[in-house]
Amino acid sequence: MGNFMVFLITMLLFSYLSQEKVWVYFTDKGIRTDEERKEALKRAKEGLSKRAIKRRLMTRSPENVVDYSDIPVYEQYIREIEARGGRFCVASKWLNAGTFVIPSHKKNKIIDLPFVKKMKPVRRFGARITEEKKGIDYGEGETQIKLLGLDKVHSKGYIGKGILIGILDTGYKKDLHPALKDINIIAEHDFISNDSLAKYDENDTIDMGNNHQIEHGSHMLSLMGARATGQLVGAAFGADFAIARTELMYRLPNDDRDIITEEDWWIAGVEFLDSVGVDIISSSLGYKEWFDSTNYKYEDMNGNTTPMTVVASMCIGKNILLVNAIGNVKNSARPDTCIKAPADADSILACGGVDENGNWYWQGNSGSAIGPPYDQVGLEERTRWKPDVCGPWFGYVANPWWRPGDETNRPYSVTGGTSCATAMIAGASACILSGHRKDGEGWDARKLRNVILKTASRSGNPNDTSGYGIPDTYKALYYEKPMVFPSPFEEDRILYSSPNPFIPSDGQPLQIYYRLVNNTSVMNVYIFTLSGRLVKELKKYNIALGNGYIEWDGKDEGRNPVASGIYICLLETRTGKSVGKIAVVR
Repeated sequence: MGNFMVFLITMLLFSYLSQEKVWVYFTDKGIRTDEERKEALKRAKEGLSKRAIKRRLMTRSPENVVDYSDIPVYEQYIREIEARGGRFCVASKWLNAGTFVIPSHKKNKIIDLPFVKKMKPVRRFGARITEEKKGIDYGEGETQIKLLGLDKVHSKGYIGKGILIGILDTGYKKDLHPALKDINIIAEHDFISNDSLAKYDENDTIDMGNNHQIEHGSHMLSLMGARATGQLVGAAFGADFAIARTELMYRLPNDDRDIITEEDWWIAGVEFLDSVGVDIISSSLGYKEWFDSTNYKYEDMNGNTTPMTVVASMCIGKNILLVNAIGNVKNSARPDTCIKAPADADSILACGGVDENGNWYWQGNSGSAIGPPYDQVGLEERTRWKPDVCGPWFGYVANPWWRPGDETNRPYSVTGGTSCATAMIAGASACILSGHRKDGEGWDARKLRNVILKTASRSGNPNDTSGYGIPDTYKALYYEKPMVFPSPFEEDRILYSSPNPFIPSDGQPLQIYYRLVNNTSVMNVYIFTLSGRLVKELKKYNIALGNGYIEWDGKDEGRNPVASGIYICLLETRTGKSVGKIAVVR
C-alpha cells in the first residue's frame, strides 16, 4: 500500500510539473465585417460604467470612446483551446489574449492553430513584506502626511472628494476598526477566487488558512482612506474606492510574509477597475522574486515587453493614472537585479521610498529599488527615469483585526516598503485631481502626471535613486488655479448643551447640540466624570448633516441617577473629536 501511495503521489507531481500556465495571444477577435465591428464596439461601450465613459471622454471624441482593445476576446477561440486540453483561466481584452493551463505535450497542437499569434509563460512573482513595530490631528501618521505636503492641501478642503481610486492588492477588512469602517467602497472583485467579494470572508480558504490574506490590502487602504482623527488620517480620506483582489498573502516558515500574484490576475484587475470608472489605480508591490526559472531579464525591463507593462502603459490612454511600486530589494541596489515589471512602464508613476528626512531609503542590505530601465542604459539624453517619484518608505497603518475592547492586538502599527510610498502618492494624486476635475472636465491623467513631476523636489535634476523626487502636493495643486473650491476642512463638533446647568429633577432631558459636516454612519457621545470614569455612552445612527442634538436623561449605564458635579461630554465621529462640559445639579 505504501509503495502504491508513493507511486500515486509521484505521478500526480509529474502531471503537475508537466503542465504550464501560459498566455495565448490571438491574431484577431473573430470579427469579419464592419457591421460586426460596429456591433462589438457598441457592446463594449455598454460594458463601461457612466463614470468610465465620462472619464474617457475627457481625452477622446464620442465616436472613439471605445476602441478595438475594449472588444472582448473571441469566445470561440477559447473553446477551441479548451477542446484541445487547455484549462481556461483569465481573458484580457486589452492584450487580446487568454491564460490557460496546458499540458506540455499539447502545446504544439495549440500553437499551430491559425488564430494563435504566440504563446508565452505566465509569470508568477512574490513580494516580501517586512513590518517594523514602531488644522487635522494626524496622530502618529503625521510624518507621512507632511512629507508630501498633504496637511496644507487638506486644510484647504482638498481631500480627494469626487475621485475614485482603484486598488490592486490582497483584499481588505474594515467592518469594525474605527479608522476603516466608514471608508466608501463602491465596487470590488476577487480575481483569485473569482467572486464579487474582495473583503474578508471567513469561509474563504485561499489564504492557506492563516487569515493574513487581508492585511496588506487593509494597510494600503488605511494609508489612503483612514478617518480617525488623532490616530490615523489617510492621504485622500474624502475619496471613494474600488478594490480588486489580485494578490495572495501567506506566511513562510521563518514568519516572513510573501505576496504572490500572477500576471493574468493583475491584468484582469486593471481592466475591471477601468470598467467601473476609476481615475487613479494604486498597485502596491514590494520586494519581488520570480517563482519560476523563466525570470524576466533586465533587458525585458524596457517599457514594452512584459504583458503587465504593456497593460500598465495603456492606462494613460484610457485616462487613468497608474501609481505602482518600483519594489523593495535586498543585498544589491543594481538595476539589473531589482527593477521589475510593471514599474518599467511609460506614463505611470513608479514609486520609490525615502526616509522621514526625504533621503533615498537604504539600510543595511535592503531598501528601495533603483533604475534605470534597460532602454535608457548608456544614453546621454535620458527620456525616462525610474523611479518616477518617491514617497514615505514607512507607513503608520491600521490593524484590520483590531476592534474596540481588544486588549491583545494593537490598533495601529508601522510597516515599510515602496508599497507605502505608492499608496501615499496615489492618495496625494487624488487630492490634487479633486481640485482640477469636475463633471468630466479639467485635468486628464497625463496632465496630472506631468504636473506632479514638474513640481517634485528633484524636477530639475532627476536621478536613478529618487527619480524626480518627492511630490509637493501643495505646489502641484496650485500649479494652475483650481477649478473646484471646497470649504476649508471642518471637523464635526459639539456646539453647546441645554439646559446647562442640567437639573434632572425638572423632568426634562439634557439636549447636547452638535454640528456634523462630514458623512458618518455612527456618532458616539461619551459622558465622563472629571476623574475620567465613563458613566454613559450614547449612540446615534444614520445622522443627517448639519445641526442636531442627542438627549441624555442624567443616568449612568446601570440606569442610576448620576451625582451632582461637572461632567465631560465627548463627541466622536470618524473625522474628529469634540469636548464640552456639563454641570449636573441635584
